[in-house]
Amino acid sequence: GSSDVCSSDLAAYAAWWEHHPVRTPPPDADGIKIHRRIGLGSVATLWLLDGRQFRSVQVCDRLDTLPAIDRCDDIDDPTRTMLGPEQEQWLEAGLEAETSTWQLIAQQTVVADFSIEFGGTTGINNDQWDGYSPARDRLLAALSGKSAVVLSGDIHAAAVTRLRVADNVVANEIVTPSISSKLDPLLALRLARTVGTQPDG
Repeated sequence: GSSDVCSSDLAAYAAWWEHHPVRTPPPDADGIKIHRRIGLGSVATLWLLDGRQFRSVQVCDRLDTLPAIDRCDDIDDPTRTMLGPEQEQWLEAGLEAETSTWQLIAQQTVVADFSIEFGGTTGINNDQWDGYSPARDRLLAALSGKSAVVLSGDIHAAAVTRLRVADNVVANEIVTPSISSKLDPLLALRLARTVGTQPDG
């Protein structure tokens, strides 16, 4: 886990824990462990990930001309992580040893490359895996050779895409929308342009 959880984060984790019917122990100075593996017999394994607590700090500057972040070289730093080193190693080792037919990866943000080229600039949402490219590469490598489905959310829209390493599909991703939130019209335009550039879009 992390050893530098600030007091405001700890208070937020405590409030979350106190108001949800969860089986995890209460949070401490290392945060709260919410990632876990649920075995569904030989059919599937459900991996519930935490992409919020232990991720590296976001980088790059916001664009004025597009509702996005200007992709910078810091994105490609291989030490940056979405899940934190401990959780990432736990997932990779678990996937390597797993023998169930399907691997279901449930996590918070879109894994697919939703970057967009706009007038010589690459715009990204650095809150998603676009902001953690080396970590995404490691995730996709761990999923390679498995029958995997990634379950995502966060963008107030529904989508289905194929996740690839080079030309090889390693998983399908299903993005589910919120029940009550609408997608901002500018973001909807950006998303439509992005999907149009995808091989399966």
